[in-house]
Formats: sequence, C-alpha cells, structure tokens
Amino acid sequence: MVSALEVPLLLKAADSILGWFGLLRKEQKERQDAERRAIKALYVALNETLTYFRRLDHPELAKGSEKEQFERSIKTEDSLSRLWMEAAVELKDVNTELSQRCFMKGVYWTDRDSWTDEKVKIANIKLEALLVDAKALLGGE
Repeated sequence: MVSALEVPLLLKAADSILGWFGLLRKEQKERQDAERRAIKALYVALNETLTYFRRLDHPELAKGSEKEQFERSIKTEDSLSRLWMEAAVELKDVNTELSQRCFMKGVYWTDRDSWTDEKVKIANIKLEALLVDAKALLGGE
C-alpha cells in the first residue's frame, strides 16, 4: 500500500514520464516534418528540371507565343540552381550524401556548359540516379 507521503512523489514521477513521452512525440513529429519538407524540396527540383528538359527536347510542342519557353533560358537555369540548393539544405539532416549531390546539382546549374558528361557521372548527379534516390526516400524502392 502507498502511504500519503509517497503519493506526491509518485504523481511527480508520473508527470515527468508523461512529459518525457510528450517531448519524444514532439521530436518525432518535427523529424517527420523535416523529412517531408526535404522530400518536397527534392521533388520540386526534380520536377522543374524534368519539365525544363522536356521543353528543350521537344520544341515542336511550342505554339505561338510559347516558343520562348521551349528555348534555353539562363533565368530558368538560375532558378533550377536555387531549387537544387534549397533541396540540399532541406536534406542536410535527412540524407547527407543526397544533400551533397543536390548541392552539386545546384552548382551544375550555375554553369551547365562547363560540365562534361563524365564530370556529371563522377558527381553522381544524373537525373535518373537522383530520381531513384528520391523514390527510395518515399519508401518505394
């Protein structure tokens, strides 16, 4: 049997344990939110890059005033660089190796013409490889 003196101690211990579980739950939610932001940033960079290449690869799809959207654009490439850098920052605590590759993809977009196919391959920043790793982050090998 618990004495009257022990009840406050037990209540305080129970409160501490509940507080610890609450903190653990909060940290877990923050981690999940960070992972979601990282995955979203990565998919935005991937999608915008794929869309840009599709327009470059298929200028015949352009109609009238859309023609300039189907030509190479430094403005678009600067935007892609920023998107890849943002993905790198968001991924930093989620997947360091992928974060570094996204950073290199951002560097790539600052001066795409200076990158050879071999340099892209060595940096492991081909879109196909990044897509595979992005899919793996979602849990779908």
